[in-house]
Amino acid sequence: MRRLFIIAILLFMAGCQKNGFHSEDKSTDIPTSSVTHPNKLDILALAEQQQFDQLESYFTQLYAAVNAKQVNEDWLRQAHHAFYNSDPALQQYLDSWITSYPNSYFAFLSRGIYWMRHAELSRGGDYSNNTQTRQKLGMDHYQQIALADIHKAAELDTNAFLPYSYMMSIGRSRRDKDAYLTARSEGLARYPESFILRNEILFSLQPKWGGTEGELDLFLDETSRYAKVNPELQSLLGYKDLIKGDVMKNDDRQAAIAFYDAAIEWGGNDYMYFSRGKNHYYKGDYQQALSDFNRALTFYPQHYLSLRYKAWALYKLKKYKQAITIFELALQIDKLAPGANYGLAYTLSSQGRHQEAVKYYEASVKHYGAYKAKTLSNYGRMLLWDLKNYERAAEILKRATEVNSKSPSAWYNYGIALNHLRDCDVISIHKTYLQLCKGNKRCSKKNNEWVNQNSAALIGNGTCKDQPMFLY
Repeated sequence: MRRLFIIAILLFMAGCQKNGFHSEDKSTDIPTSSVTHPNKLDILALAEQQQFDQLESYFTQLYAAVNAKQVNEDWLRQAHHAFYNSDPALQQYLDSWITSYPNSYFAFLSRGIYWMRHAELSRGGDYSNNTQTRQKLGMDHYQQIALADIHKAAELDTNAFLPYSYMMSIGRSRRDKDAYLTARSEGLARYPESFILRNEILFSLQPKWGGTEGELDLFLDETSRYAKVNPELQSLLGYKDLIKGDVMKNDDRQAAIAFYDAAIEWGGNDYMYFSRGKNHYYKGDYQQALSDFNRALTFYPQHYLSLRYKAWALYKLKKYKQAITIFELALQIDKLAPGANYGLAYTLSSQGRHQEAVKYYEASVKHYGAYKAKTLSNYGRMLLWDLKNYERAAEILKRATEVNSKSPSAWYNYGIALNHLRDCDVISIHKTYLQLCKGNKRCSKKNNEWVNQNSAALIGNGTCKDQPMFLY
């Protein structure tokens, strides 16, 4: 398949100029008939093989097909998102692409999107009060670099609308209302009927981002008028119900489903099916969740999050081999993504394949997964109880307690690991565990009794001296 893709690009190159195609160019001499749904693996392969002339030609052809209304506009986002990727090795290829094509809109936008992924991963997906300062600083650092590349792309193609969707996203994330509104205005001035821009704006009009119902109604009314020009916008008219579902889901998932259903009646898109699928998943209806994730993937076949959630739904349905296959596919697309590495490791371990799981657990706790307490705790538990690797278990479990100091299970297992290593810090760790277990019904009586007995024995026989509780 990849060879056919590259051959098609080579044939196409003979009719293409070397310079990047401008997104609003109305030229009709660019062949577009062979454009197929973007394949991220093929795009990444071209970058890794440093076939930058072919990358330029591919994006030129794709943009021309979108301008000619031959393929969906969202294919632009999907193609560029091959570089929405956690792999640090990609940076050198993106840098080389820009060196080879210093005036390439495609290259600068792709590298900006790459830095956006690293900003997201630096911050992590937890609530703000559970996010460390260093994570927020990392996000800010990468967003600044991303913005520089995205603005450069916009300068290189003054007609392009796509960079402004990313400027809006970063402005919203940074709570920079002026930057957001400027990007929104500039983007719509270039392409008012854009699906990508209007989807981004509607996402920003959610209450959690400061949007009001009045603003939402006005923008949906405007969008309905543009839907007569661009039928892709029809699905966005269900956004008001989608937002109601998102607001409702934490209180009443069954009621939220009715709103998601109403939203999808407008036509549906990948995000709407994905959102309803997540609601079914957390409600425990894994078969319905799987169905929705599959529907989302018909719109966006290589959407990393849809693949990851699909794999977890398969796991919950006890379809472990299929789950492993989908996790592996997600990692082909984004090989250092902490979530997919954790999911694959957890699934392999659940099937007794603990040694195989180590590779993926290690990947999941490096780089951007370093602050995920659940991942660290589960990996440490596997090392401790299944592989008897007490030294590495102690290292990982110590990190788990540092990230989440309120988890009794992490402290308990950390103490077990230290006990096997004959490390007298176990006394302090045991005391911390017992303190956390006061009034905590999730702590087992059996574990509490063993911890008390073990501490007393180590101190009583002179193996260890008494120590104060660890200050968490």
